[in-house]
Amino acid sequence: MAIDWIKNRDQQKPFCLLYHQKAPHREWLPALRHLSAYTSMTIPEPKTLFDDYANRGTAARTAEMNILKHMNWAGDNKVPPALMDELGIKEYLSWDKAAFNNNLGRMTPAERASWDSVYNPIMAAFKKNYPSMSSQELMRWRYQRYMQDYLGTVAAVDDGVGRMLDFLKENGLDQNTIIVYTSDQGFYLGEHGWFDKRFMYEESLRTPLLVRYPAEIPAGTSSDALVQNLDFAPTLLDYAGVTVPKDMQGYLLEN
Repeated sequence: MAIDWIKNRDQQKPFCLLYHQKAPHREWLPALRHLSAYTSMTIPEPKTLFDDYANRGTAARTAEMNILKHMNWAGDNKVPPALMDELGIKEYLSWDKAAFNNNLGRMTPAERASWDSVYNPIMAAFKKNYPSMSSQELMRWRYQRYMQDYLGTVAAVDDGVGRMLDFLKENGLDQNTIIVYTSDQGFYLGEHGWFDKRFMYEESLRTPLLVRYPAEIPAGTSSDALVQNLDFAPTLLDYAGVTVPKDMQGYLLEN
């Protein structure tokens, strides 16, 4: 849709397009084309996966973001609700099983067959091992499930961004278009045993920000400047030759 919009725009005028990807937001659902590659991986564990929060504040010790204790089994780890019931696993959040059913309920029979061909063996092994798994083994299993599905989902974002960059290049728009790749926040990928985003440690506080504009930014440039998302608007207005309103918060991003 974004590419079609650029194709059909008024080509006599500059354009501004916000192209958003929602896929990595929970509950994540990897594209079928990426299932096998990522579920066969073993993802390295962060050093703080088993953080005991001993020297941290009360908020860190009580935050409901621990992969082992608080992550959804069905929605996040893709354990079928029927298998949860069979193994005596309880929902942590009331929408856990519903998220699983809603996500997989979108699939056609052929898509569901492809999904089951990958996940059924994973769940069969889990069913066999679960009764004898220690809490540490369960944490490791849940971390791998989390990361495999998350990275499989993010791979589809890479696909989409790549298509957009290729389109701009093929149509002579890559040299004079400012491309900003960013996010609404950082994300925990097992650091401190956490998933999600709701705590202001380094991993969640830092937000991805990549800017490409060959006319003014040499390739490979990096900056240690502090930036917030409220700096984006005045910077883009300045590039567009528009006077930045005096009451607009934020600063111009400089090279």
